[in-house]
Amino acid sequence: MQKNPEHQDPAEIERSIAAFSRMVAIVDGELAKSGGFICGPDFTLADIPIGLSVHRWRSLPGEKPQLDHIALYYDRLCERAGFREHGRDGGA
Repeated sequence: MQKNPEHQDPAEIERSIAAFSRMVAIVDGELAKSGGFICGPDFTLADIPIGLSVHRWRSLPGEKPQLDHIALYYDRLCERAGFREHGRDGGA
């Protein structure tokens, strides 16, 4: 797979990852209040796109902030067979 040369600027990639990390930090704060999942203590449809985004964020290269509620949330998602099979693209 050939990478688009217009999207290889290291400084821009770093800025993009930093912006993504700021958004994930907002989710971390909301998870601190929600009871475990995005809309409360139970898994809902809202957890599917957010969980996929968290997985993608975790797979990015480089240092990312330690977000404890995101880490716990990801662990809870990984307990779900559907997420293990589909949400992590079959990966670890």
